[in-house]
Amino acid sequence: MKHNHSSEFNIFNAVPVAASLLLLITVLLGSGITCGAGQAKPVVVIAAAPPNSYLGELEGLINNAGDVYEHAKSNRWKHTGNRLIAIRKAVQSRLITANDINPNLLQRLIEATSELEQAVAAQHRLDSMIFANRIMIIGAKMAAPFNPRIPANVAVIGYCARKLEILSETPLIENKMSEIVYKIHLSWQPLIPQVIEHGGSKEIKKFAEIMKRLEGARSPEEYARQASSILEEVTVLEQIFLK
Repeated sequence: MKHNHSSEFNIFNAVPVAASLLLLITVLLGSGITCGAGQAKPVVVIAAAPPNSYLGELEGLINNAGDVYEHAKSNRWKHTGNRLIAIRKAVQSRLITANDINPNLLQRLIEATSELEQAVAAQHRLDSMIFANRIMIIGAKMAAPFNPRIPANVAVIGYCARKLEILSETPLIENKMSEIVYKIHLSWQPLIPQVIEHGGSKEIKKFAEIMKRLEGARSPEEYARQASSILEEVTVLEQIFLK
């Protein structure tokens, strides 16, 4: 499997594209849905789900992908089956609704889901972590226009921390690590006033201390250790914004 690590950072910089019926049909036809006897069946587009329903579904997708990431990380493969089924159902649901604002993201979600299923079936640990992480960031981007309670930048920070965990187990590329640390900085700065507004002032100092240690990291083990600390803080931040 080939992985484009750098291009994934562009997901949150993409300009949303209106999901016209023509583009939705194109995605449907390219998603592996086939018709019997060589005859094309009409594509049925049902009414868009209410925003709250849509958002809840995407949050479920993100949570299930997060569980797959953690299970793969710990080589607990028997726990991934139900999560993969839930992810697949969420993707299929997106294929028959008309409220996806970015069909390019939908196509990326379809591809990442397929790659995740293959990686888990083969019990490829790092590949499974990569694709589960990718699904999480795509899901967060798709949810962003619906004003989720947890800001999109929290998802970006979590995504970057998981990237550090993954890269810490591959040949270390200092420039790549530095790029990810810089991305965390950029994502954290706009969050500071929001965290303070939600009563999380003490987390500002704690996060700054973690970032200082991360900037001083020089070994894969140290990057992984600080990435784990950031992920713990991401969980705290999520709870702060959900209050």
